[in-house]
Amino acid sequence: MKRLLWRRQLSALSKSFTLVEVTIYLALSSVLTCLALSLLNQTSLSFTQRSTKYEEVVRTVIFIDLLKRDLAQASMLATDWVSPQTTFKQEFLDQRGQRMSQWVHWSVGTDGLIRSYGLYEPVKKEWLGYQTDFFGCGVTAISFKPTINHDTGCVESVTVIYEQHAKTYQATVRPYNKIII
Repeated sequence: MKRLLWRRQLSALSKSFTLVEVTIYLALSSVLTCLALSLLNQTSLSFTQRSTKYEEVVRTVIFIDLLKRDLAQASMLATDWVSPQTTFKQEFLDQRGQRMSQWVHWSVGTDGLIRSYGLYEPVKKEWLGYQTDFFGCGVTAISFKPTINHDTGCVESVTVIYEQHAKTYQATVRPYNKIII
């Protein structure tokens, strides 16, 4: 009987883990967990950086498209352009075919690129009412240089110069808005 109890105790002891084995297991699992979390963190940071770059590219494309649309609807009269600023009058037909106009101003602020539009008094150079759109696309400077035909008094083209990430970009756009008041 004693032998049987002794064998059961020995077999029970041989099936259990020692403190050293448990410690080694915990150390190995901790190291593997740290490696896995480090890899996950690097992957997450890489994804976030790519996502941020992609969002900035999308915002830049939206900015360029909206700028082209604004300049396409810009008034061709030289008097509808405020010279040192990037402010100009837009003229367009609404859904009913009635002639409408608004002023548009592009500038750079602390939040990024700003597009303001609404009612503007060019003589006093002040806004009577406006709305603002922000584009965080990395543009740090923007300017317009309209080319004016002095015989007709019309804007023939507009050179847009903007700086983004320490690179300067330039494009010439021809307004094709034929609505002249």
